[in-house]
Amino acid sequence: MATGEQPPRRGVPALFTQFPAIRDDLDTETSRVQEDTVKQCLPFLKGVAQSLYGPFNEHGIPSLYRDVHVAYLYDALEEYPGKFVGLDASRPWMMYWALTGLYLLGEDVTRLRKRSYFAKNETLYYVLG
Repeated sequence: MATGEQPPRRGVPALFTQFPAIRDDLDTETSRVQEDTVKQCLPFLKGVAQSLYGPFNEHGIPSLYRDVHVAYLYDALEEYPGKFVGLDASRPWMMYWALTGLYLLGEDVTRLRKRSYFAKNETLYYVLG
């Protein structure tokens, strides 16, 4: 490790915080793109990228910005603009995962039952399974 370089944070195995141990000398467009990609990813895998948010726990995992996540999940339950029509078939799953995320973050999702988009999607429910 060069001087001034921060040690990798715990949480990501050391194998993934450095270039691959075995590298060949072939110089191709693919190998150059791969090397550039690794260079861009390593600061995040090491946990030293300037854009990473702290504080970090003893395992090197950053704090969860709960309020931001909750706001994102509530937004996922809202109506989408017309240009998102391609997602219509996935809408039940998107609602499921947003509700599951809210529930896991401690939000009371029972109050959402009467919302219009749930009433609209009741037709997706089939009583025989």
